[in-house]
Amino acid sequence: MPCQALVVDYGGTLTGPDFCPELGQRLVSPGAAAVLWTLHGFRVPLALGSNNRPGQSRRKALQAAGVLDLFAAVIESQEVGVSKPDPAFYRRVTDALGLPAAEIAMVGNNLLTDVTAPLACGFGEAFLIRPEGQLREGEDLPERGYVIDSISRLPALFRRPQ
Repeated sequence: MPCQALVVDYGGTLTGPDFCPELGQRLVSPGAAAVLWTLHGFRVPLALGSNNRPGQSRRKALQAAGVLDLFAAVIESQEVGVSKPDPAFYRRVTDALGLPAAEIAMVGNNLLTDVTAPLACGFGEAFLIRPEGQLREGEDLPERGYVIDSISRLPALFRRPQ
């Protein structure tokens, strides 16, 4: 994988089925947390790139899962005033990571906001999570876009620690 950093979506990417009324959102799944720890061990810079509603803090959910400190940046739409798929959102991501877009990969469960739009903004690669491991009827995957069946596939795609 040529990309040096990874931007992760929140809902449907890091989350499991458990909903926390106090946080107003689903919680980070233990499996996703384990993947984040593995990637952190590989020294892969991580950023969260998430649309969210007013009053909803992804930071609180990441903190509750014990993974907030693994992220070099947390970009939330309500905080930065622009949402995915607006190109300005992805510029905020590249600025926060301090890397050229071509060195950043994105992973998420939405074809438009997590794959097509970041690739159009110059991201190096993008991974679409689909539990069935394939596109749905009528969907097209752009060049440098890949379908994976689980976030657990990501560590094998990044370099191992030296």
